[in-house]
Amino acid sequence: MNEVDRRFAARRRLWDEALTGLSLEGKSVLDAGTGEGHFTRYLAESAPGRLVSVTCLEEEVPPARARVAELADRVEFTLADVTAMTQIPDASFDVVGADYLIAAVAAYSPYREIDCLKELKRVLRPGGRLVVTGWEVSPLRRSRAEAHFRELFRLREAINLLAGIEPFREHPRRWVEDRLVDLGMPPERHHEVPDVHHDIGWYIEGCRRKLSLLDCPDLREVLGRQVDDVAGHLEGDPSFVGGFEFGRLYAVVACKLDGALLLG
Repeated sequence: MNEVDRRFAARRRLWDEALTGLSLEGKSVLDAGTGEGHFTRYLAESAPGRLVSVTCLEEEVPPARARVAELADRVEFTLADVTAMTQIPDASFDVVGADYLIAAVAAYSPYREIDCLKELKRVLRPGGRLVVTGWEVSPLRRSRAEAHFRELFRLREAINLLAGIEPFREHPRRWVEDRLVDLGMPPERHHEVPDVHHDIGWYIEGCRRKLSLLDCPDLREVLGRQVDDVAGHLEGDPSFVGGFEFGRLYAVVACKLDGALLLG
């Protein structure tokens, strides 16, 4: 199993845990933020009564539609801004899933994350469930290997920014939970899955490939030397044998209370 497959398997494990007890069969479900369509397909496989996948990027629809081709009759793709889904009426869905959505909103519509959460609550029916997933860095262990690995990620983000690629700005689980409490949707539960990195060379080569996106030769050379320096510390480090936990995938599940429940 390669690094991409391992990380996707971890995401599926998180989805399995988060949706435990939430039977989607026959339910009305919103996939808020189509992305590459992986979560869309996962939801479609659960045989919901109605599944709507929303994105503001028209270019995301064709590849996502292809990913769910044999389940096409279960999915409806809609173009909408997840911070203002004006075409979707209030209380339309039994379950709303937001897989890595908050980080995407933070990257492409900065400071509108709370607007997004408000919209997700608005389109959710009373008694319905909101599932929000994300990623956060693991607690610091302050080891030398970890310091080098963090430096590699900092270099990757710097190269992305200099190349004009918007980085995802992840929010910690506690931030999501606190915002849901502010909105009157205290979380019922949360789940975490370790984000374990096995193939350090895969990340190093990823950084080196991204250097080609930079127009300035001098900048490529300087950052290339920094990547090589960090790589020299990481390659062959016994700390990475069997995998290295750098972050955690998390899911927060919250219920939209109706008026009667709020009064009770």
